[in-house]
Amino acid sequence: MNLPDLVRARASWLTPQRLVVGGVMATAVGAFAALMSVGGKAGGLLSVWVLLLQSVVLFFYGVPAAVNDFVEEHRNNTWDMLRLTPLTGFEMVVGRLVASTSYAAFLAAALAPWALFAQSLGTTSPGYLGLGALWAALATGFAASATLGMAAAALAARVQGGVVGNTGMAIGGLGFLVTGYTMTMFSSAETVNIFFGTVSAFTALSALLAFSAVWGAVGAVRTMGRLLSERQTPWAIPAFMTSLWGLLALWVPAGRGSEALDALCITAPALVAVLASFAEGEDREDWKANHRLAVRRRDWGALLPRWSSAWLTVLLLAGLTYAFRPEASRIAAMVVCFLAR
Repeated sequence: MNLPDLVRARASWLTPQRLVVGGVMATAVGAFAALMSVGGKAGGLLSVWVLLLQSVVLFFYGVPAAVNDFVEEHRNNTWDMLRLTPLTGFEMVVGRLVASTSYAAFLAAALAPWALFAQSLGTTSPGYLGLGALWAALATGFAASATLGMAAAALAARVQGGVVGNTGMAIGGLGFLVTGYTMTMFSSAETVNIFFGTVSAFTALSALLAFSAVWGAVGAVRTMGRLLSERQTPWAIPAFMTSLWGLLALWVPAGRGSEALDALCITAPALVAVLASFAEGEDREDWKANHRLAVRRRDWGALLPRWSSAWLTVLLLAGLTYAFRPEASRIAAMVVCFLAR
C-alpha cells in the first residue's frame, strides 16, 4: 500500500458518520476500563455487554469494508486473490482500517476490550509485558483470519461472476472472535465450565472452532448478505441468537456464569431488534399468495409463514436453556416478548 492509496482512503472514509462511530468507540474504551476497575457484579455485567457490542461492531463494520475493497481491486486476477500471504492480509485489512483516523480509533476501541477482559479474568495480572504479548497475539490472529477471509471472498466473487462473496467476510470477522475468546479462555484457566460440567480447554477450543464454522456458514453469512442488500433467509436472526447462546455456554469461565447470563438477557433482545430491522421477512401479500397456491395444490405445509419454523426453533432453544439452567428463564421470557411485539 503506497501513500496515494492512503490519501484516497482517508478522503473517502473520513466522513462525519464514521468520525462519530470512531469517537463513540474510543470513548467506550475509557468507560470500559473504568468499569473494570469498579469490580463486582455491576462492573462485570456492563463490561461483558461492552465486549459483545465491540465484537458486533467490528464484525459488521470493519472487516466487510476492507474485504470489499480488496475484492474490487483484484476481481479480474484470480491468482493474485489466492496467493495471499499473512503480510498481505495484515496490510490489506489492518493497514486500510488504520488509514483513516476514525478507523484507527475504532480499532483501538475494538481491540482494547479483549485485552482488558482477558487481563481481568486472570488469577494474576500479566503486567505490561503480558498485555503486550496478548495484543500481539490478537493482531496476528486477526491478520491471519482476515487473510483467510479475503481468499474466501475472492473465490466467492470469482464463482459468482464478480459479486462480492459474503462467506469470506464472515470468516474474517469470525476469526477475530475466535481469537479473542481463545485468548480470554487461556488467560483465565486450563478448564472451562459449560452447561454439562467442566471440560478441558482443548476440548472447549475444538468445540468452539466447529461451532464457529457452522455459525459462519448458516447465520452470520446470511446476516452479512442482508447488509449487502441481498435476499435474506428467515434463519439469519435465529442463527445469530443461537450463536450468542452457544458462545456464552462454551466460553464463560468458572465463577462468572451468572454475570454472562445477565448480560445475555440484556444484549440478545437488543441485538435481535437491530438485526430484525435489516431482515427481509415474508410480507402479508406474499403470505396471501402462498396461501391461495397452497389451497389450490392441497399443500397444507405452505400455509405456515416461512419464518415460523425458524422462530419455533428459537423458542425450543430457550426452553432447553431453561431446562439446563433454571436461572436463565429470563432469556426465554425476553424472546417471547420480542416475538409478541
